[in-house]
Amino acid sequence: MEDMIRIPAGPALVGNRTEPAEAYSLREVDFAEFWIDRHEVTCSQWRHYAQQADAACPWGEDDQYQVAWNSLPVVGLSWLEAEGYANFQGKRLPTWSEWQKAARGPEGLEFPWGNTWGDSVDQSAVVNRRIVIDGVSQALPWFEGLANVGTTLGDQSYYGAMDTLGNALEWTSSSFVHSGEDGLVINHAAKVISGLGWKDSIESIATDVPGRRRLDMCLFGPLEWRGPGFRCAVSLSLNEGN
Repeated sequence: MEDMIRIPAGPALVGNRTEPAEAYSLREVDFAEFWIDRHEVTCSQWRHYAQQADAACPWGEDDQYQVAWNSLPVVGLSWLEAEGYANFQGKRLPTWSEWQKAARGPEGLEFPWGNTWGDSVDQSAVVNRRIVIDGVSQALPWFEGLANVGTTLGDQSYYGAMDTLGNALEWTSSSFVHSGEDGLVINHAAKVISGLGWKDSIESIATDVPGRRRLDMCLFGPLEWRGPGFRCAVSLSLNEGN
């Protein structure tokens, strides 16, 4: 369990100040101590796991792998694949609220560095790594536009988690909850996705307009959707062993 950071027990603000859905509205949650990966899982880590567990790789066959991808976050994975990796490592995916605390700190910041866009000297490298051809965002070539994990120093949370605002979207273990006629409905076939991805533009995040993307926003996707990356968490104190 190397390169994990301790998130101490105690309360933290999670959720969205403008979210009408009760499940994701701003509120204080009391947490037990947990640990979370400092960085998103990288391509080299996934490749090593795939060779051990005979798992599929999003880039295809192993001879298609490029060494330049080693430190990039692995993306293009389904929730089931991310969960399989975490379990293989003796870890798990973080819950939505755990991810929120790790990324936003105890005060529920909107950005890793505070509540105002522009406080970070490294803000220009956080997002807007899209490939744009003729005004249209492109997803090819594979992994183009991502940054090596931990290299965008402005994208560091209160606790030290890296790349929560930019780089890859991240799967969580939490099932998506929405409002139904008789109250909240839990959809176990869809999971909450946290963070922002490299295809999100600075304009969609930094501008003070309704619907802008921040750390307090979340998406959701079906279990089989191959899009995000992820990081792992553990509940056990590292001082207590495995």
